[in-house]
Amino acid sequence: MKTNSKILLVLSVLILVIFLVSCVPEKNTKGNAISILSGSKSAAAEAASKYCSISDSITEGETKTYNDGKYKIENIIVTDSGDIYSQFKVNEKLTSKLNVGSGYILADGASISVVQITPDPENILGDVVMFCIDAPETTTTTQEVPCSGDVVDSITEGLTKTYTVGSKDFKILNVVVTDSAPIYTQFKINSKLTKNLKVGEGDVLEDGSKVTVSQITNKPAGDVLGDSVKFCLSGITSAVSSKEIPCSGDVVDSLDEGATKSYTIGSNSFKVVSALVSDTYISFSVNGKLTDKLAVGGSYSLADGSKITVSQVITQPAGSGIGDSVKFCLSGIKSAVSSKEIPTESISETKSVAATKDVSADTVPTSRIETCKDGIRNQDEESIDCGGSCKPCAPTAESCSGCLKDATCLPFGTRIVEENTAKYCDITKSFVVQKLKEATCQNDYECTSNQCSEGKCVNLQEELQETRGMLQKIMVWLKNIF
Repeated sequence: MKTNSKILLVLSVLILVIFLVSCVPEKNTKGNAISILSGSKSAAAEAASKYCSISDSITEGETKTYNDGKYKIENIIVTDSGDIYSQFKVNEKLTSKLNVGSGYILADGASISVVQITPDPENILGDVVMFCIDAPETTTTTQEVPCSGDVVDSITEGLTKTYTVGSKDFKILNVVVTDSAPIYTQFKINSKLTKNLKVGEGDVLEDGSKVTVSQITNKPAGDVLGDSVKFCLSGITSAVSSKEIPCSGDVVDSLDEGATKSYTIGSNSFKVVSALVSDTYISFSVNGKLTDKLAVGGSYSLADGSKITVSQVITQPAGSGIGDSVKFCLSGIKSAVSSKEIPTESISETKSVAATKDVSADTVPTSRIETCKDGIRNQDEESIDCGGSCKPCAPTAESCSGCLKDATCLPFGTRIVEENTAKYCDITKSFVVQKLKEATCQNDYECTSNQCSEGKCVNLQEELQETRGMLQKIMVWLKNIF
């Protein structure tokens, strides 16, 4: 009876062992890696790192974290026989069963795929999976620089919108938004290109209105015309007038900047040019001679004793096409002062007294009368018979604060055409030939195009034509695709 019990116990243990062995999965005894790439494990890793946002190897049962905790990945299982696959848990969510070369889309749009599976025949939990995460491209937005205006809006690259500010319409095309540094945009407003504008930069239009870039949003690469720009548009502002300081004179008039008027006071003529008008000072050219810079209420005495006084300045918005102006007074030379008249009888009495004293008439001194036509520099003349109380002297190269042209002193920056050649008055007091495109410049008047931007002469009309050509090519390209 005891013998039968022992035999029964042995048989039971043997059956249990056989059952346990049958429950253990068959291992890949060769230990070879199953991969979507030919070559060694290092070659697969190198390729994965090149084309994936995240690439790594993870052992069965292991958990790893990537991108500062954005992705928590656990290798749940790796099969050893039959259908070889792996299954992950990413951020506590199970993926599907992934064979080598297959992938799974995560909640954020990224994809995880299996690159290589390497079984470990010696360790039931030692199988290794090489995986790849391809993160989706994201939209990038610059920091917003707040701006204000009559219009605050966003416009997509390649699109056109029309706005009305006051009585004026603005047709705005977002011509281009760059995708890599430097990030900038360029508009075409009422058929005229602005300069390249980075965030926070603005451009003043011809009518004095202004467009400013507040923010730029770049879509992922491949979304060719998906970038957008937030901007502000401010309409033209009103003219600004200084407080008027009343003045009086023989002439009270207003003069636009750069304009010339002639006046006659008594026997004297005055050719007055409003040479420069700013919001802080004014300068005139009177009969070819520049005055000092005068603030509102300031006066300047001319060589003949006449006087010009600034009463008010009216400045227009930049680019409005309306010139600044100045109100002034001009007072002519004061009348001559006559001495007290002595009666003829008194003169006769004086001669009689002189005769009684035996004074010869030849010994009485006579004085020469000084005039402005005696060919001598006398009185208060600045030169022979001119200046002072005489007529103004013709300007000279030394006295002219600008360029001397045909006996007229012209301010710096004045543009002329001489012998079919465009020139401008340089600070060297001479006329210099205007510069061609791409030449270095500091002022618009130095360029033949009369346009100086970022230190170089430019031709916006040519750039506009080039941009049109580029847009036409893009449209033809898109047409061929679709």
